[in-house]
Amino acid sequence: MVDAAISVPPVAGLSCAAVPGTLAVDLAWTNPATYEEIEIRRDAATVYNGVPIVSFRDSSAGPGAHTYAVIGRRLGVSSGAATCAVTVPVPPPGGVACTQVADALRVRLSWVNPVGYDSVRIARDGAQLGAFPPVSPVEDAVLACGSYTYSIRGVVGGVESAPVPCVAGVTLTPRPVVGLACAQVADALQVTLSWTNVGSVDGIEILRDGVRLALSGAVQSYADTVPAQGGYPYSVV
Repeated sequence: MVDAAISVPPVAGLSCAAVPGTLAVDLAWTNPATYEEIEIRRDAATVYNGVPIVSFRDSSAGPGAHTYAVIGRRLGVSSGAATCAVTVPVPPPGGVACTQVADALRVRLSWVNPVGYDSVRIARDGAQLGAFPPVSPVEDAVLACGSYTYSIRGVVGGVESAPVPCVAGVTLTPRPVVGLACAQVADALQVTLSWTNVGSVDGIEILRDGVRLALSGAVQSYADTVPAQGGYPYSVV
């Protein structure tokens, strides 16, 4: 009796592709023979070993470069390994928005995590603000009114997604001072004014009889020398 060697051909047309918006990989191929078993390996580790199939989604692939091997078996004999390589990117955050917190020098950033990020990295005008827990929203304090460009990246396993930009305009609505009081300095042609600023104030304008006397920083008092005795209306803006 002569034993005939069994030859098992490898799978044909193996392809692998990252699934957009996920950290998964789809594999597909053709079985040129009747296999009893298929084994799939990712980076030399078995991720499937079972009944013959012609496609497989590896949902636990994760980010980075991966090499897959698919092996067919029949009567205990393994085929050669068909291989393919793929790089899985970290999908960027979705729904990114930057909005000013009402009447404040703060910007609220919000987004949607398409996958389970380890963290998010946020930059303002190209300068990194740091890594943050992947919980939306996050607020950023700015120093002045103006336009700010932010970018948000998702991070998984040390691999960053592409950045997603957004722009926020920050403005403040001036609010009237409160508690304005005017009093003559005893036996002098001088009037002292005092008040309380409300909110963030860059400057104060002081007027007597509608004429500007001074334009100062965020002061809360002023001394005015009047030209003569009489009544004088003041306003502080």
